[in-house]
Amino acid sequence: FRSTMSPECWSVLVANCVGKGLMEVGFLAERMHLLRDVADWTRTVGMAFEKNASLIAPLVYNATPDDWYWLRELSFAMNHACPKAWTKILQGWDRKSVADLLLNTRPEQFETVSWTLNGTPKLCSGWLEEVGKNMSWEAFVSRFQLVEPGDLRSLFETVKVFGTFGKKLKRSMLRTVAEAARATLQAASLDSIRVPMTDITLLILTHYFPDDARRAFRALDVKGIGRQLSRSLPRHW
Repeated sequence: FRSTMSPECWSVLVANCVGKGLMEVGFLAERMHLLRDVADWTRTVGMAFEKNASLIAPLVYNATPDDWYWLRELSFAMNHACPKAWTKILQGWDRKSVADLLLNTRPEQFETVSWTLNGTPKLCSGWLEEVGKNMSWEAFVSRFQLVEPGDLRSLFETVKVFGTFGKKLKRSMLRTVAEAARATLQAASLDSIRVPMTDITLLILTHYFPDDARRAFRALDVKGIGRQLSRSLPRHW
């Protein structure tokens, strides 16, 4: 199918998907980006998306908290194939609206947020810090209440993303993070526990503030987890 399409046809296909919505153009971006190693393909992708950048921009600016996956795929494709076009879209994205979008995003989405914005510092220096000026810790911390039981990974990913916006964690903030971890672990089961492989905030908390860390991890029902583990099957391990 790819070989039967001219570059102009791909531009038309992107335009048609843009007319349908962010999910459709994000899905197409994902599929096209997977073929990036094909000869001359990056140029074709770049031309198709750059030509439609002015139509793609409003879709990005009106994204909802459920659209981060499609924003990620769009950013991957455009950042690779037409970085100048993606940079222009980022520059036109109102910083306060980005902050509002983040303040309505669920914790399990923040890993996708991190990937979406990963290349932003190189494209738009200071952009993340400008977004951060519109986002206070007091408003952001409400995200912790939405963490699913046992999902420490999403909790600490949320904290990590907050730091990318030029925010420094203070002692009082770490105490709040520890309390959120405690609440998350208190209702955890064997099936729901998700722990980050490595995380600087978790490392700081356990190394420099062990009392807070102990209080958080003490909330875990280890006897209950042990009973669940004794009844689990090898595929659960």
